[in-house]
Amino acid sequence: MPSPPKKQINLLRGWPSPSLLPAPSLLSSAQTALTDPATFIPGLQYGPDPGYLPLREELSRWLSLYYRVSPDVDRICVTGGASQNLACLLQGFTDPGYTRAVWMVAPCYFLAGPIFEDAGFYGGLGRLRGFGEDGEGPDVEGEFWSVLEKGLWEMEMGELDWGANLFVRVELEREIFKFEKQEWPDKPVSSTIHLLAPGQWGCHS
Repeated sequence: MPSPPKKQINLLRGWPSPSLLPAPSLLSSAQTALTDPATFIPGLQYGPDPGYLPLREELSRWLSLYYRVSPDVDRICVTGGASQNLACLLQGFTDPGYTRAVWMVAPCYFLAGPIFEDAGFYGGLGRLRGFGEDGEGPDVEGEFWSVLEKGLWEMEMGELDWGANLFVRVELEREIFKFEKQEWPDKPVSSTIHLLAPGQWGCHS
């Protein structure tokens, strides 16, 4: 008689085992918090932006013991989850009209890509770029700097903006051509639009 198939564990979702869900502890904590005005009044109103201070202090203490570092509550920010936190970071520290590109560890959290795209950084245009990691995590001392240097060089050379702004460049050259024709009607003006490298493009007579 064949043995029954083993129960598979879905690692894609990242959900903890139901046996680890702390329902009794949450129920007890909620009863304690919701019966103490000193806790539930600030807890149910708008709190400080970084999050509830006693929670941040406890998280800082626990993390310092786990990672064997000095506790620093100023490095703790409470959010609604990794996705919301990533979106908040992009909203606060980037601007798709100013920030040229974003580098992130690859492979990455599978929901991170759409969050970056929602913020205006599309991988197809070269604005979302990746670098690898080793057994110790992101290789910021090695591969990252070579990837960053190469990416910055490409953007300085205009390879990134050229593909993204080709239509704008063509339209601009057409406007220059019409302006030259109006201002100097007796002067022969080339009707050819030259799509040259950035810094060199323009209509030529």
